[in-house]
This record gives sequence, structure tokens and C-alpha cells, in this order.
Amino acid sequence: MSIVQDTILSFEKVNYLFRPRKQIERKIIIEILQELKGNSGFNNLQDHEYIGMGSIYYYDFILFHKFLNIEKLVSIDDKITMKRFKFNKPYDFIQFYNQRSSEYLSARLWNGNSIIWMDYDMKLNDIILEDFGILSQNCQVNDLLIFTIDAQNEFDEEDKVAFENMFSEYIEPKYKKEEYFEPYYYPLLLEHICMNIFKERMQHEQLGFHKLFSFTYSDRAKMYTLGGIFSKPENVPKLKNSFIRKNNEIIDIDIPLITYKEKYYLDSMILTLRNSIDSIESKLKTKKYDLGSDREKLFVAKELNLEFELSLTDIKSYSRFYKYYPQYYEGII
Repeated sequence: MSIVQDTILSFEKVNYLFRPRKQIERKIIIEILQELKGNSGFNNLQDHEYIGMGSIYYYDFILFHKFLNIEKLVSIDDKITMKRFKFNKPYDFIQFYNQRSSEYLSARLWNGNSIIWMDYDMKLNDIILEDFGILSQNCQVNDLLIFTIDAQNEFDEEDKVAFENMFSEYIEPKYKKEEYFEPYYYPLLLEHICMNIFKERMQHEQLGFHKLFSFTYSDRAKMYTLGGIFSKPENVPKLKNSFIRKNNEIIDIDIPLITYKEKYYLDSMILTLRNSIDSIESKLKTKKYDLGSDREKLFVAKELNLEFELSLTDIKSYSRFYKYYPQYYEGII
């Protein structure tokens, strides 16, 4: 259990329910896992145990129960204010452990299969490294692991040197270039390090950790999420979901912030939007507009006969994620 600290906790800084990009990520992951149920070894996915960090909101627990029918649910958190975590459990069958993640994972009996989501609110560090070591030694065939880490790359030279020293054995020469510490490429460096940690630490000769998907998003801080499966290479499920990425491509969930009225309007013409993207992109190449500028937005609105202005980047992003957009309403009860 952690020592008492007079600090503001992450769930006190932001309401986890109202993070639209995180919510889109959750919905996509649920969709991927629903498709996984049709594969050998996952027909009874509801028998997997879900282990996560539910905080006081437990939103992923609600989704995993409602859409995947999972009832074996375990939440871990080492905050001393444990009564609040227990009080907010949405279902009485959720087990809550007031422990550090490494303490829980070390003591756990690894019987049966699991879906584990280590939803950290910190940067890659020795705590996460310790957890990855425990998971590498204990996870079984058809276990699923998802982890989320802080992808802010706020390094001064001293921090950068310390980071490189801590993870040097997992960084191949190509990834030691300066560009991988820049905002755009930094998530690729994180993915490279994390995958190499599992590669180096796996205890079973034939069992590996294989990537299925990875995302970046930013509702407040920039975060990186990777999900994968423990399996033999030849048995990794071949999924058709458009968000599956087994190479080093990372999907950025960067959605435009729009009103409900704008959302319903765009939904009403979604096929037109999707079919027009290539044509407008081609026309824009002949223009000298800065992407995202007012002139570019006016041009896109005119070409699409829109009632309001949006950039082509906004149109492309909305068209990709429109099915997963959360909708929030205020109600008086």
C-alpha cells in the first residue's frame, strides 16, 4: 500500500467519464474483442477474467460486462482512500484490491485466462518495467494485455540521458536518433521499447507477445495504448477490424470538437463525406492554402456544400471515428 500523500489524484483532476477520445478508444477495443470471440480459443471470451484499474468511475468495467458478458472483474489501486473506490463499484461482483499493481500481479494465482488493462497515468518507468516483467513470466496462451502510458515527451537533456540509460538494452540503434524524442515519433519509440521488453523477458520459448493494435490520443495529456495477445506466432488470430495494426503503425485518435447539431448534420451525409475525401484532397494540392487555415476550411465547406466550415483533416477524422463518438447529455433527476 502506498504512503499517505497530500497530492491531487488523477481522477480528481479530470472526470474520466467525459474524455471523448478515451471513450472512442474503449469502444474500438470492445469492437475488436467482440470480433475475437469468433476465433478458436476465444469462443468463451466471457470466461476470461478482466483485470484493470477502474479508478472511482469503473467505465471500462461496465463496458466489459455489458458487451462481453464478463463477470470476473478485478480492479486494483493503491490509493489510501480505498473506501471511495469500494463505494463506487457499479456491480457487487467486482473485486477491489488496495494494492500496488506489482504486489497484486506477483501474488495472483494465474489460473485461467485473463484480459489485463494496465491503464497507467504515468510515463514509462521502473514501476511499469517491473509489472511487464511479472506479466512476461506469468501470462498464458490466449491471455490479452492492454497497457496505456503517458506519451508526453517533455525531456530536458538530463531526463533524456536518464531515460536512455534506463531502457538502453531495449533500444535498437535505429531508435536512438534524436527524432524519436520529438512529439510525432516518440510513441513509436515507446512501442519499440515495450515490445522489446516482452521479447527479452518472455519465459516460454515458443510463446510471444504479439501486437494487435495501438493508439495515441489526447484528452488532457497525450497517452499511448497498445493491445496484444500472448500466443504462438502461427496462432495469432487474423482479425478484419480496420483498426488492427500488427506493424509499427500507431493510430492517432484526433477528433474534431463539434456540437451535437453539427454531429447529426455530418452523420446525415456521412457516405457523401467519405466518398468526397480523395477528390477534395486532390483539388487542395493545386491550392496554396495552409492546412487547417480559415481559407482551407472555407474551400472544403464550399466543395462539400456544408452549412459550416471544417478542415479536410477534421472531415477525414470524423469519417473514421463517427461510429464511436460519445454523446453527453445533462439531465435533471
